Amino acid sequence: MTEILTIENLKENYACDKWLHAFGNTYPNGLEWTPENILRALPRFKTVMAWPSANISIRFRINLSGMDLRGMDLSGADLRKANLSGADLRWTNLSSTNLAAANLKGAYLNHAVARNAYLYNADLSDADLRDVNLYRAYARTARFQCADLDGANLFQADMQFAEFSYACLAEAEFSEADLTGADLRNTNANRAYFKDAILDGTYFD
Repeated sequence: MTEILTIENLKENYACDKWLHAFGNTYPNGLEWTPENILRALPRFKTVMAWPSANISIRFRINLSGMDLRGMDLSGADLRKANLSGADLRWTNLSSTNLAAANLKGAYLNHAVARNAYLYNADLSDADLRDVNLYRAYARTARFQCADLDGANLFQADMQFAEFSYACLAEAEFSEADLTGADLRNTNANRAYFKDAILDGTYFD
């Protein structure tokens, strides 16, 4: 049986009155918690949608695995712990989006804009990140194993202790990025740029 997100659920998670009022007017009978409905609601309710996922209960975890999100504006959305594995996020605006501990394994993020995105402990292994813009992203302990970051912009990104083993980093821009303790062993870093990057304790071949 599909769960229904209601005003009562949001009140339990301390959603603000502004969001409660807007959500109640749009969904007076609640929102059936299906991937398709979540996808339709996200552009307007970027923050309120993740309030239930902050609960200990897993009833309302955001699951958009394999969904087509191309070109959507998800800037500032709260997608903590969301399942976006295999999702198509090409050309999507993820600027300042909270993707902490999100599952982005095998996702397609070609040309996505994720400036100042929060990717702490996110799983981006096997993801297609060619030409992605991760300017000043916070991605400590994020996992990029076997990901394709060809031409990615990671200027001034915080990538401390991130895992890049077997990733393609060809022509990636790491200038002024913090790669303290990051693992770059067995990567293809042909023509990658590391000007003024912090490389204390970084693992190379």
